[in-house]
Amino acid sequence: MLAAERQGDKFGLVAHDDRVRVFLRAGHSAAHYAACREAVLALEPTEHTPDMAEIVRHLCTHLRQRALLFFLTDLTDPLLAEDFARNVRVLSRRHLVFVCQMRPAEVAPLFDGQDVSSERDIYGRLAGHIRWGELRDLSLRLKPLGVTATLMGPQTLATELVSQYMQVKRRQVL
Repeated sequence: MLAAERQGDKFGLVAHDDRVRVFLRAGHSAAHYAACREAVLALEPTEHTPDMAEIVRHLCTHLRQRALLFFLTDLTDPLLAEDFARNVRVLSRRHLVFVCQMRPAEVAPLFDGQDVSSERDIYGRLAGHIRWGELRDLSLRLKPLGVTATLMGPQTLATELVSQYMQVKRRQVL
């Protein structure tokens, strides 16, 4: 939000689980930035499974202009990933969609990182590689739909999001 505000661009906020919890239409004033910040700070985690059909319906109804959409989500559950892939098609026809997931430390290609020192490390590395492969496959399935999916490290999440945003601005895709 801060990067968009500094660039003079409009930005909004949507938070959802099984229903839309917060929807702030795009704006670009200091008051709008404060409202978005307060809405983020007031968010509480829930146990509800995200309803992608509901969020897509809501966004299609309320977004009249082409928009850059960042989904900060976790699609490691295969059913959620499939639901997302099925429903995001409608959004990606009109909007530029990015899916940004936090990459757990153990999720990585098999030969990345330090040498293994125990049998337990081997199995942990294999499990992490399998999860990494599943997320990579999802990324490849989303690409033909015009959706960019990335795994981001916890320490670099903010800078990677801003970097993707700035690349979109440089390429003038919107």
